[in-house]
Amino acid sequence: SLRFVLTGSYDEIFGEQGQLSRRSGVTVTFNQEKGSPLALYFGEETTDGPGQQRRSAQRYWMRYDLKPTARRSFGFFVGNTSYSGVGGGADAGLNLRFDYLLRY
Repeated sequence: SLRFVLTGSYDEIFGEQGQLSRRSGVTVTFNQEKGSPLALYFGEETTDGPGQQRRSAQRYWMRYDLKPTARRSFGFFVGNTSYSGVGGGADAGLNLRFDYLLRY
């Protein structure tokens, strides 16, 4: 049977100059009980304030961590953040991370 853990989050942040940011996201984690989890995330953040254009960012990522042994560990992360509403255009950034440790 397929087992997974579903988690979610929501935050509202009030800034000093009347800015309001709303952040929400959902994470689905597979294989957590076996020690080699695969996690998938999608989230969105919107920010607006008095006299400002609304900005938004969509984030999504995937992370995998192989169950570590006494001699090695391995993990990787791939994610992207896309921005819209900044100067009328859109922008994006890709993140990659690989971790490998070998002990001898």
